[in-house]
Amino acid sequence: MSQKKRSYLFTALEHYTQITMRVASITIGTMAILGVPAYFLDQKLGTWPWIFVTALIVGLPLSQYLVFKKMNEFTKNNPLN
Repeated sequence: MSQKKRSYLFTALEHYTQITMRVASITIGTMAILGVPAYFLDQKLGTWPWIFVTALIVGLPLSQYLVFKKMNEFTKNNPLN
């Protein structure tokens, strides 16, 4: 394998790893930011699991929107294009 192909392969792998980690961190972070307070609010009010489930239902589309925005920004600066 030539050095140029090898370099491109590692650059591509690094690029896709960054995308995967960003998507995972945005999704998990959004769900945690909404889910944890909702869990404790449910426990305090005795409404388990309604507020928690509602927060997760709202959080998933929100996290996907944030992923979409971040990936648009990330792919505009894509060194592989």
